[in-house]
Amino acid sequence: MRADSDALFQIDQTVVTTSAGEVALPMCFYDASHLISLFHVEGKRLVDALGDVDVEPALDRKGRGIVGLAFYEYRRASIAAYSEVGLAAQVVRRGDKPPVFPLFDMMRKPASRKSFNYLLHLPVTTQAANAAGIEIWGF
Repeated sequence: MRADSDALFQIDQTVVTTSAGEVALPMCFYDASHLISLFHVEGKRLVDALGDVDVEPALDRKGRGIVGLAFYEYRRASIAAYSEVGLAAQVVRRGDKPPVFPLFDMMRKPASRKSFNYLLHLPVTTQAANAAGIEIWGF
Protein backbone atom coordinates (compact mmCIF):
# COMPACT_ATOMS: atom_id res chain seq x y z
CA MET A 1 0.00 0.00 0.00
CA ARG A 2 1.30 3.47 -0.88
CA ALA A 3 1.63 5.82 2.08
CA ASP A 4 -0.47 8.49 0.38
CA SER A 5 -3.41 6.07 0.14
CA ASP A 6 -3.39 5.51 3.91
CA ALA A 7 -6.51 6.79 5.72
CA LEU A 8 -4.32 9.30 7.57
CA PHE A 9 -3.82 11.21 4.32
CA GLN A 10 -7.47 11.19 3.22
CA ILE A 11 -8.11 14.78 4.28
CA ASP A 12 -9.66 17.86 2.76
CA GLN A 13 -7.02 20.21 1.40
CA THR A 14 -7.18 23.81 0.28
CA VAL A 15 -5.03 24.99 -2.61
CA VAL A 16 -3.03 28.19 -2.07
CA THR A 17 -1.17 29.86 -4.90
CA THR A 18 2.37 31.12 -4.28
CA SER A 19 4.85 32.79 -6.63
CA ALA A 20 6.29 29.30 -7.30
CA GLY A 21 2.97 27.57 -7.98
CA GLU A 22 0.13 25.88 -6.12
CA VAL A 23 0.47 24.33 -2.65
CA ALA A 24 -2.14 22.02 -1.11
CA LEU A 25 -2.70 22.67 2.60
CA PRO A 26 -2.26 21.04 4.93
CA MET A 27 0.88 19.69 3.32
CA CYS A 28 1.38 15.93 3.58
CA PHE A 29 4.72 14.18 4.01
CA TYR A 30 4.54 10.56 2.89
CA ASP A 31 8.17 9.47 3.15
CA ALA A 32 10.65 11.45 5.25
CA SER A 33 13.63 11.23 7.58
CA HIS A 34 14.94 13.65 10.14
CA LEU A 35 17.73 14.08 12.62
CA ILE A 36 17.55 16.56 15.48
CA SER A 37 20.42 17.54 17.79
CA LEU A 38 20.15 19.78 20.84
CA PHE A 39 22.99 21.92 22.17
CA HIS A 40 23.60 24.12 25.20
CA VAL A 41 24.62 27.64 24.22
CA GLU A 42 25.78 30.60 26.32
CA GLY A 43 22.86 32.91 27.04
CA LYS A 44 24.61 36.00 25.66
CA ARG A 45 25.10 34.31 22.28
CA LEU A 46 21.40 33.50 22.12
CA VAL A 47 20.41 37.04 23.06
CA ASP A 48 22.61 38.31 20.22
CA ALA A 49 21.20 35.74 17.77
CA LEU A 50 17.60 36.61 18.63
CA GLY A 51 18.14 40.31 18.06
CA ASP A 52 15.20 42.63 18.50
CA VAL A 53 12.28 40.21 18.80
CA ASP A 54 9.76 40.00 21.63
CA VAL A 55 11.19 36.79 23.09
CA GLU A 56 14.21 35.89 25.17
CA PRO A 57 16.14 32.65 25.66
CA ALA A 58 14.79 30.14 28.17
CA LEU A 59 17.99 29.99 30.21
CA ASP A 60 18.80 27.37 32.82
CA ARG A 61 20.33 28.17 36.21
CA LYS A 62 23.81 28.21 34.64
CA GLY A 63 22.79 30.87 32.11
CA ARG A 64 22.72 28.47 29.18
CA GLY A 65 20.00 28.10 26.58
CA ILE A 66 19.06 25.30 24.22
CA VAL A 67 19.43 25.40 20.45
CA GLY A 68 18.08 22.71 18.17
CA LEU A 69 19.61 21.86 14.81
CA ALA A 70 17.32 19.73 12.64
CA PHE A 71 17.88 18.10 9.26
CA TYR A 72 14.89 16.94 7.21
CA GLU A 73 14.73 14.96 3.98
CA TYR A 74 11.23 14.84 2.50
CA ARG A 75 11.49 12.17 -0.20
CA ARG A 76 7.75 12.23 -1.02
CA ALA A 77 5.57 15.18 -0.08
CA SER A 78 2.48 16.87 -1.44
CA ILE A 79 4.66 19.86 -2.42
CA ALA A 80 7.28 17.54 -4.05
CA ALA A 81 10.56 16.25 -2.63
CA TYR A 82 12.86 18.70 -0.84
CA SER A 83 15.21 18.99 2.13
CA GLU A 84 15.66 21.59 4.85
CA VAL A 85 17.84 22.47 7.80
CA GLY A 86 16.26 24.22 10.77
CA LEU A 87 17.96 26.16 13.54
CA ALA A 88 15.74 27.08 16.49
CA ALA A 89 16.23 28.44 20.00
CA GLN A 90 14.11 27.59 23.02
CA VAL A 91 12.56 30.85 24.23
CA VAL A 92 9.95 32.45 26.47
CA ARG A 93 7.99 35.63 25.90
CA ARG A 94 9.95 38.69 27.00
CA GLY A 95 9.54 39.15 30.75
CA ASP A 96 8.21 35.62 31.41
CA LYS A 97 10.07 33.43 33.84
CA PRO A 98 11.74 30.49 32.07
CA PRO A 99 10.92 26.96 33.22
CA VAL A 100 13.15 25.54 35.96
CA PHE A 101 14.28 22.72 33.65
CA PRO A 102 14.02 24.07 30.08
CA LEU A 103 14.89 20.76 28.40
CA PHE A 104 12.08 18.92 30.22
CA ASP A 105 9.62 21.69 29.35
CA MET A 106 9.97 20.69 25.68
CA MET A 107 8.54 17.28 26.53
CA ARG A 108 5.33 18.59 28.09
CA LYS A 109 2.03 18.86 26.25
CA PRO A 110 2.02 22.06 24.17
CA ALA A 111 -0.77 23.71 26.19
CA SER A 112 1.20 23.36 29.43
CA ARG A 113 4.64 24.45 28.17
CA LYS A 114 6.19 27.66 29.45
CA SER A 115 8.62 27.86 26.53
CA PHE A 116 8.55 27.38 22.78
CA ASN A 117 10.95 27.15 19.86
CA TYR A 118 11.79 30.25 17.86
CA LEU A 119 12.96 29.55 14.33
CA LEU A 120 16.23 31.35 13.55
CA HIS A 121 17.02 29.89 10.11
CA LEU A 122 15.27 27.48 7.76
CA PRO A 123 17.03 27.07 4.41
CA VAL A 124 15.28 24.73 1.95
CA THR A 125 16.38 23.14 -1.32
CA THR A 126 13.51 24.04 -3.67
CA GLN A 127 11.90 27.28 -4.81
CA ALA A 128 8.42 25.83 -4.14
CA ALA A 129 9.26 25.09 -0.48
CA ASN A 130 10.96 28.48 -0.12
CA ALA A 131 7.95 30.36 -1.55
CA ALA A 132 5.55 28.40 0.67
CA GLY A 133 7.64 29.11 3.77
CA ILE A 134 7.84 32.84 3.08
CA GLU A 135 4.45 33.55 1.51
CA ILE A 136 2.23 31.21 3.54
CA TRP A 137 3.95 30.99 6.93
CA GLY A 138 6.08 34.13 6.99
CA PHE A 139 9.44 32.39 7.51
